[in-house]
Amino acid sequence: MTKPSQQFLVGISISESPDLERLGLGKEHLAEQMISIARAVLRLDDEIGLVYGGDLRPEGFTWRLFDIALSEHRPPSGKAPEPPRRIYNYMAWPYYSKLAKHNEAQMVNDCHFMRVRPRDAGFPDIPDDRAQDQQTDPPGALVASWCLTRMRELSTYGGHPTLEGESAPPMQARILLGGKPSGYSSFMPGLFEEFLVSRVPPNDRPPIPVFVIGAFGGAAGQLADALLDQDRADDPLTLEFQLKQAAAAGRRELKQLIDHYASYPHLVIEDRYQALRDAVGSLRDAIADNDAQAPGNGLTPLENRTLLTSRNEVEIRRLLVKGLKNLGTQGFGFRLEAV
Repeated sequence: MTKPSQQFLVGISISESPDLERLGLGKEHLAEQMISIARAVLRLDDEIGLVYGGDLRPEGFTWRLFDIALSEHRPPSGKAPEPPRRIYNYMAWPYYSKLAKHNEAQMVNDCHFMRVRPRDAGFPDIPDDRAQDQQTDPPGALVASWCLTRMRELSTYGGHPTLEGESAPPMQARILLGGKPSGYSSFMPGLFEEFLVSRVPPNDRPPIPVFVIGAFGGAAGQLADALLDQDRADDPLTLEFQLKQAAAAGRRELKQLIDHYASYPHLVIEDRYQALRDAVGSLRDAIADNDAQAPGNGLTPLENRTLLTSRNEVEIRRLLVKGLKNLGTQGFGFRLEAV
């Protein structure tokens, strides 16, 4: 079996998009796109794994990924099948407490199941099994938000121990599709933060290549609009917009969460939003310039612009495979099979 340290990990950041109906699409279109992407990525090589966070609802994306990974596993001729362990599923406090024991047992057999506990996010005195509504100082909403941030960092940069005690490898590329642009549980939409931690890593690490699929709307659609420099009356990549949007929907949770963050001077949320805008602007410049080198993901600027707008499943899959192939030959050297 391939060891974690030998795997080329591709993150799939995907959740339901509220824009599907407006775009003339249904949830099944998003699910079909995710399945097509996951199959294409896994078929590139047996040493490729997928990284995903959350969504453990029945028939949710995680369970679909399990099924895909199992169906794509091809054991050597004459040998008994081994657990493929090609999925790294991260869950943050307190959301992992919702996972039933029998489902957890199934996950342990099929994937590397990674819990991100309060102590992993700098809260060592909070028990792993404490409910969010029982946590008052610091507030449970703040702890849960920062655990989500830490989950996104750990899943991207690696280093979190697997159940076998080996450090999970870092992500080599990330695919962004759909995602909640409002009603999220942290200080910015999850796909925004996943784009941010990919493009602005700490300690002089190189940026992680991203593939943004925008035509299915959601947070990825907003990122795509920004990367294409689409005119908007308001900029969703600002805290001001997010607070205004939440207030218009009658949601007070975001304002309360931002107020909690104000008590922790080292957690400056406006700085995170500014870093997001800077990262989007830098990639936008690379995508806009046809004479520039490929913007870090193995695709040309034109191919990136196509990926940002295409709904065509075959075209999206072709572009992702091409980009990952180029990344593989540049830095990992996995075998490339026909897809």
